[in-house]
Amino acid sequence: MTKVYICDDEPFWIEQIERAVSDFTVSSDWEMTVLCKSCHPTGLLEYLLQDKTLGGIYFLDVILKSEINGIELGAKIRELDPEAVLIFVTTHDELVMETFRLKLQAADYIIKDNGRLNSQISDTLHALDQHYSNAAKRLSAPRIQLFIGSSYHFIVKDDIYFVESQKNRHKLLVHMKSEVFTAAMSLKDMAEQLGDGFIMCRRGCLVNPQHIAAADPVSREIRFDNGESCGFSYRAWKAVGEKLSR
Repeated sequence: MTKVYICDDEPFWIEQIERAVSDFTVSSDWEMTVLCKSCHPTGLLEYLLQDKTLGGIYFLDVILKSEINGIELGAKIRELDPEAVLIFVTTHDELVMETFRLKLQAADYIIKDNGRLNSQISDTLHALDQHYSNAAKRLSAPRIQLFIGSSYHFIVKDDIYFVESQKNRHKLLVHMKSEVFTAAMSLKDMAEQLGDGFIMCRRGCLVNPQHIAAADPVSREIRFDNGESCGFSYRAWKAVGEKLSR
């Protein structure tokens, strides 16, 4: 259950934000609860000190009738909840740069008086939902262990585009989206770690079919979605073609 906090010096806007959060919760699978609604920063901070929230979502008005403004409140919240998601709701977008100066890493800035508050909050929460979902999938993604340089690294298998052995050397070139690593291991050991999802496209080369953009049976060339390419043998065409047709 994700905890939501709202601070605005106008009760009307607190009610509007809470309603938008409630509407999004009903239409999504993300369970949220508004734990604290306050017209004053002190009320929110006192509640936060007691609750000891980690990873809460905070909707903060930028201009507050208080000794501190919403941006300064965001800085105090960040100290208490380092994983806080800060969303500033404002009519004063000229103050946005102040959040960069304080390195608050705000998730979004929502203009409250343009008639689109509900849809803006829904869009922001949907984007956060996608981000957390993708992050969770990545954390659970299968990884392999490679000895790169002088230390071991754990690489997500799906991030590998293709692997090719270097002639007369017990080393492999591991091609990723935008970089190439040299790993100290045999192609046989690599194939065992990668499993059946990779294809032996020619002698000394394994490819990940997930990243193949096209394959030309005439030139016998595989083109990947990052612009790289590699050749494949005549005998491997059947396996490559079958993967691409799925």
